Amino acid sequence: AFAFKSTVKARRLQSRASEKEQKRLHVPTIDRSTGEPAPFVVVVHGPPK
Repeated sequence: AFAFKSTVKARRLQSRASEKEQKRLHVPTIDRSTGEPAPFVVVVHGPPK
C-alpha cells in the first residue's frame, strides 16, 4: 500500500533523509563561555493593585 512506484524517487528520498540525519549529527556547537555573567533583568508585570 505504501510502496514507492519510482525507484528514482525512492533513491532521492533516501538520500535526503540521510543528508538530514548527517546534518543533525554534525551541528556546530556555540561557545558560550565568554566569561561575563548573564545580564540582571527586572520585570514589571501588570498594573499595580
